[in-house]
Amino acid sequence: MRSLQSTLLLTALATSAAAQTFVVDINNGPGTDFTEIAAAVAAVPEGAVLTVRPGGYLPFHIDGKSLALLGGPSVYVAIPFLEPNAIEITNLASHQSVNLRSIGIGAPLGVPRISVRNCDGPVVLDNLQIRPDTVTALGGRVVVSDCDHVLLVGSHLAARGLWESPIESYNSQLTIDDCYLGSSGLVLRQGGGRIQVNNCRIEHENGGPALVTALLYSTGGEVLLHGDTILIGQGAEAGLGTGTIVLDPSTLLLNVTPVPFDPNLTIVQRAIPSLDVMTGPLGGSAVALLEVPAGNTGLLAVGFPATPYQVPGVIDPVWIGEGVLRAIGSGPVIAAGYAIPNDPSIRGVSVRWQGLVLEAGQFLASNVSGYVHY
Repeated sequence: MRSLQSTLLLTALATSAAAQTFVVDINNGPGTDFTEIAAAVAAVPEGAVLTVRPGGYLPFHIDGKSLALLGGPSVYVAIPFLEPNAIEITNLASHQSVNLRSIGIGAPLGVPRISVRNCDGPVVLDNLQIRPDTVTALGGRVVVSDCDHVLLVGSHLAARGLWESPIESYNSQLTIDDCYLGSSGLVLRQGGGRIQVNNCRIEHENGGPALVTALLYSTGGEVLLHGDTILIGQGAEAGLGTGTIVLDPSTLLLNVTPVPFDPNLTIVQRAIPSLDVMTGPLGGSAVALLEVPAGNTGLLAVGFPATPYQVPGVIDPVWIGEGVLRAIGSGPVIAAGYAIPNDPSIRGVSVRWQGLVLEAGQFLASNVSGYVHY
């Protein structure tokens, strides 16, 4: 444990040593550097950390710049009338990253979106609470296109528009971990690429327009469902379109048609290791738990993000880079973790965990999981 903590901290400090922290506060309280997120994004240096205090902010666009934005309860971006994008993240190079935590979006009309486009570098969307309420009448959505490494974790997304889905992903590598996704129509749309869904609830919600259609719609690509993910329909199909759906035995289908998937979809049933992580604030702790079937060996690794790459002998891509730390053991669960130092220099640093399970002479990769230190 001590080796894990010290090595992680040294790496984190090396990563964030040049990072500067700025305070954004719409109410211009003590210590404020900027009163709007957009102004801060434009002015702060590469790799800066923005601490965003409660309030409603105007839309902003991060274009080709590494930043970490750390919000909290009652932090949201309210878009003007008929403006679709509340937050845009675009054109990240492979060495750049954006980490967004606890920032909601809202609009009096329409379904506002967080748009992530054309990013080679990693993007984390952590603890987003976007649901129909007094801030946004119809919920909101996340749209990802042409991106190599996007992680949506610990979030609640719901959309109640006529056609909008809370998640759309096109030609991208997206992992959705520990999330709730709800809609009155399609919940997840995919056009090429790969989406991995772990430990999520995906359902048709009441309270919106009566658009009882499939939960998932794909036009090519691959969707992996595992980690006790639950799909709840209103008597409609679980999935329509073309492409591949990979189903782990833990996936549960409720209130869907007797033939839940379009015959044009390729359905593959196989086991996928499930990884769950939990983290607290500075001074707290981080823990990762990897499920390992009886009689098998698991390996649990922690590190920092990398463009997903294929390793010979491993099923599914690896999402963390070299120099990671490892815990090895047998099932049913192996665990690892570290005490988070109470050191402000690691705020905004994003960590990745991933596991491997050796089964029948081959390694099965778990989902990637991670968070932003705050």
